[in-house]
Amino acid sequence: MANTTKEGWKKLAKGSNKKPVAKSKNKAAWKKKQGTFILGQALKLHESPHIDSPAIAKLPKGSIIQYDATLQGPLRLWLRQPRSNGKYGYIVAKDKYGKLLGKLK
Repeated sequence: MANTTKEGWKKLAKGSNKKPVAKSKNKAAWKKKQGTFILGQALKLHESPHIDSPAIAKLPKGSIIQYDATLQGPLRLWLRQPRSNGKYGYIVAKDKYGKLLGKLK
């Protein structure tokens, strides 16, 4: 049976002096990094770095993408491709299982 003395109750009422564990505030951020990505399979070039984002194009295996930044999200590695209209296209370089979907140079 638990300690029910006056001192035992005071300890229980006071609670633990352990600080709660803070949640991680690490958010994914774009890192400036230029390079080339050669697609190992057909992939969609998206309007934003989200798998459900509308596709700008579906690129065939062997296509070469020039990128200027990377984003390591919680599941996928995204590459940012500058477009001629001043906007960007986004492509998945690593899938949610960590599998590289092409060759990074």
